[in-house]
Amino acid sequence: MQYGDREEKNIPTDPKIPSATTEVTPPRPYVVLHETLRRIEDRYNKPTPLRTSDAATRRADIIGQLLGTESPLRRREVARTARLPFITARRVWHALGFPELGARSMPFTQADLNAIPDIAELRRLTGMNDDLVLDIARAIARSTDRLATWQTSLMMELVASRRHHDEQSRWTEQLTPQERETVINRILEASSSIEPILIYAWRRHLAAALAQLVDDDEATTKDGLPANARTIGFADLVGFTSTVANMNEREISALVGEFETLASDIVTIHGGKIVKTIGDEILFACDRPAAAGAIGLDLIDALHDMPGMPQLRVGISTGAVVSQFGDVFGTTVNRASRLTAAAEPGTVVIDTATQTRLTTVSGFELMQLEPTPLRGLGLTQMWALRRSTTPKRRGPTDARTVTE
Repeated sequence: MQYGDREEKNIPTDPKIPSATTEVTPPRPYVVLHETLRRIEDRYNKPTPLRTSDAATRRADIIGQLLGTESPLRRREVARTARLPFITARRVWHALGFPELGARSMPFTQADLNAIPDIAELRRLTGMNDDLVLDIARAIARSTDRLATWQTSLMMELVASRRHHDEQSRWTEQLTPQERETVINRILEASSSIEPILIYAWRRHLAAALAQLVDDDEATTKDGLPANARTIGFADLVGFTSTVANMNEREISALVGEFETLASDIVTIHGGKIVKTIGDEILFACDRPAAAGAIGLDLIDALHDMPGMPQLRVGISTGAVVSQFGDVFGTTVNRASRLTAAAEPGTVVIDTATQTRLTTVSGFELMQLEPTPLRGLGLTQMWALRRSTTPKRRGPTDARTVTE
């Protein structure tokens, strides 16, 4: 049985949620967006003649193995079958990153037909409105698109590394047709093993996220912080542009890969989460300021021991954050970024909110720095964070009374 070949779901009707057979008058902004998307699709998604080339046949074979057989149903018919208003279904397809799904150039498959009722069931079980469903769809699209791209790139790199040429040619030559076919076949063969791992990892992260809801109330009572408070850290490779100026693509990729791997391991060890990586910079979040401080110091020490790796600087801030699509926003995040820009290479700089919660924590030394104007934040008090050289925590030191 191919993926997607399962019984069609019969979603019971919930009287609280209108079905596609009911006349639904969507809000005016939805109608305007719907018409705008339709005009864009009409402009660029012209019907194309069916291709009978070997490449087209191979593409159809790949889609069949991963998604099941093609369906003759059109978009309105699929939406009606799932009891979803057509505008809602169309917006979901766009949010998932498939604007042409259901058009002649991208016909529906059995997996698509099974997924649409899942969306209707999600609305029914949770009572979510369309905006929340779309938020989930966008978050899924961003994560899975990146995962698929990474998976393909890693397999391409593996196949290229088996070439018996000089080192440079391995990474500058394009893959041959035979090598590309090898990549495709290996990924298709591995997909059945990767899928359960993906589901397992999602369930593990979901369990941790739900457990955090249980912990938030206790943390608020104990530490005086709001439930949406987190400690945010930025870690930035200093002089990255000049460091990679004379490197080839493979060397740059290796350097960035080593940095991201090391950062991911250290952040995870201390119970933090990588929010995102941007080449020479990572953004991480922690529930506890002490964990963020340990991450910053461990990152700097680890990179110092790696030959050819630029120095690192880290900025850390504690406070309320806004979380959306797995990203974080707000003044706390901005402050952490500005602190990083103000930090000297090889140092960790923290704000007062973080300093207050680390004063009584063993293993750290805090040194008060001169207040510094930060863009968009005004004059800001900063503290340098170091490892304690004594068994017991010392109180904060004032940089203005210390001679280095």
